[in-house]
Amino acid sequence: MKTELDLELEPIGEFPGRQRTAEERERANFSATLKDTLKLLKLELGVLRARDLVCGIDVRASDLRGDGLPSPSAVALSPAIVLMFESKYGFLKIGFDRFKRWEHNLRAIALHLQHLREAGVYGVGSNGEAYRGWSAVAPPPRPRKKKSPQSAPNPSPSATSKEREAAEFLAKHGGKTPNEILADAEAFGTAYRMASASLHPDRGGTHEDFVRLQRAVDLLKVRFP
Repeated sequence: MKTELDLELEPIGEFPGRQRTAEERERANFSATLKDTLKLLKLELGVLRARDLVCGIDVRASDLRGDGLPSPSAVALSPAIVLMFESKYGFLKIGFDRFKRWEHNLRAIALHLQHLREAGVYGVGSNGEAYRGWSAVAPPPRPRKKKSPQSAPNPSPSATSKEREAAEFLAKHGGKTPNEILADAEAFGTAYRMASASLHPDRGGTHEDFVRLQRAVDLLKVRFP
């Protein structure tokens, strides 16, 4: 059954790894509505170009409503979550059951994806290394790198039309010129931080512009290996 996120909820299948016992699980030190969690998850999965989303929760099939969400009377047998989807890094399967409520475990996955995406702009795990522990198939191929330009700003750095278009979008919201963004890693990072703050949906931006920003960053960051 589908939610507004186009995320299919279904009874949990095989959990990757060992599940925690009830005594090992903790109370989450954060709170958020399921609606807010799905909003964040939609944002982060959009950046990963995720599709065919399936979320396994430990309920009976009869406990899921027509809109895909659990009915008010549904009782989870455990708080374990298994999130599966195709992504730009291949097929990923993420299982998590640290917290006592499944909603909090889903929130934790969304927050972790957010942290990985934010770290990736600096080149940490930029080729998908951070996601490979969740790969359910062969490791995804590494993106082809392009030759890095000189670190000093160049008035006319070599760039493809797609790179220049991405740099112009980033410059529009990031306080730097396209040439600075294309030629200098520090300028690129500064522009990303400013644009990310400006375009984030929680700060008045749109989901579409934020996803466009992340795709622009994915395209440009290979210039600075």
